[in-house]
Amino acid sequence: MDVDGISRATEYAKRRGLKLGDTIGFGQDGIVLATHSGTAVKALRFENLYRKELAVYLRLKEKDIGQLCGFYVPRLIGHHDELMVIEMEFVTPPFIVDFASAGVDFNPLAKYDREQRIEQEETWAETFENRWPVVKSLLSELRSLGIYLSDVNANNIRFAPEPELP
Repeated sequence: MDVDGISRATEYAKRRGLKLGDTIGFGQDGIVLATHSGTAVKALRFENLYRKELAVYLRLKEKDIGQLCGFYVPRLIGHHDELMVIEMEFVTPPFIVDFASAGVDFNPLAKYDREQRIEQEETWAETFENRWPVVKSLLSELRSLGIYLSDVNANNIRFAPEPELP
């Protein structure tokens, strides 16, 4: 568990008068905790990832984007540079989240040759199967805003659950 991230998230929450709830995500980039105010607090481990993610949220805020192609995009609520914490709106599926490896006005995947980029897109297509055209449209819409995702997976782009059959 990311003890340092929890500590920084706790300090951020204290400063904002928030009460932290359950851990709703964690990984190599950091940890995400729910708050009792309908928001989520993400403490990132590394400054470069914090800066990348914050840049995406600032671009989305500038464009007043809360939804793209039917997917909810968390709105930026607040952030703290020293603590490397971002507070965002809590969203439920369908959503797109986790922009720590994204680029704003540059494509992080451009460093790879054409063949590697094609292979990456084929992997994404296999991951999303028949939903790939929707994901591809979402990625295109993000690119039109100058946002380039490189961590495209079913945890970060989540569809609404299928309704249960009677």
